[in-house]
Amino acid sequence: MKVEKLKGHSGCEILLYRLKDHNFVRKISPNKKYNERLSEQCKKQCLWDNNISCVPEVIDTGYKNGLFYFDMEYVLGSTLSSLLTEDQLDIDEVVDFVVSHYKLQYQEKLESNDVKNAYFNKIDELNALKHKFPFVKNLDHALDLLINNFTAPQYTAIVHGDMTLENLIKSKKDNKIYMIDFLDDYSNGLYTDISKIFQDILGGWSFFNRNEYVSPKDQTNLSVRLLDMRKKIINEVREIDNNERFLEGILYLLLINYIRIIPYIQNNHVYLFIDQKLEETIKLIANNNLTFVK
Repeated sequence: MKVEKLKGHSGCEILLYRLKDHNFVRKISPNKKYNERLSEQCKKQCLWDNNISCVPEVIDTGYKNGLFYFDMEYVLGSTLSSLLTEDQLDIDEVVDFVVSHYKLQYQEKLESNDVKNAYFNKIDELNALKHKFPFVKNLDHALDLLINNFTAPQYTAIVHGDMTLENLIKSKKDNKIYMIDFLDDYSNGLYTDISKIFQDILGGWSFFNRNEYVSPKDQTNLSVRLLDMRKKIINEVREIDNNERFLEGILYLLLINYIRIIPYIQNNHVYLFIDQKLEETIKLIANNNLTFVK
């Protein structure tokens, strides 16, 4: 049996077990305090059921050295972010997936005061970061905007929780898109998953090396395709959701997404990246540029 360590960003250890007759992936809690969260993520993965996305089948669960783990089917394939970077994926396939996913969530949404309270509680929690990261120059401004101007979405939905392009894999076996690395979400808000997509196709998070600074490469072709993708997603979502504050809500959720990353940053160049994304998002809000395309 051969064991390989796979890349992950949740703090969990992710191991690929290669056996003679099959392979599987084991996800292990980083500490005992995280056990309950990982267990909930496992349950979410087990219960996920729709005709738009696939998920790796959970094979087994258990505890080892007091840490919760679960084993799942290994999906051989490539992330959508890497396929887009290599120009090996038609953007319309990604657009269709994102729009279909959102359409299903929109159809099954539920109005709830809990989701509004969850957002405001999260903003209060994040506000404790104020003045603690002076080198993130746009942090305090972003927090002020969230406290004073944010209109919280009012609907809840069944969400993946961290639906970035890194957590979507196109399988080589059946050409289907699989979701991995489910995350428990503080709000379960209707815009949670689509805001993570815009975190990538507007903010470029999944295309950025968080582990070490790499000199920027000429990615003009990728930028053009991401711009085209944004236009198509916005146009198609507008036909589903006629809420005039939809795009504004996405921008404010992007502020929350970026701020939530700050306490976990380990490399200085990531602080600079997040600061830049906060500045860009604040300008979009200030200029009432809610199409993200100018």
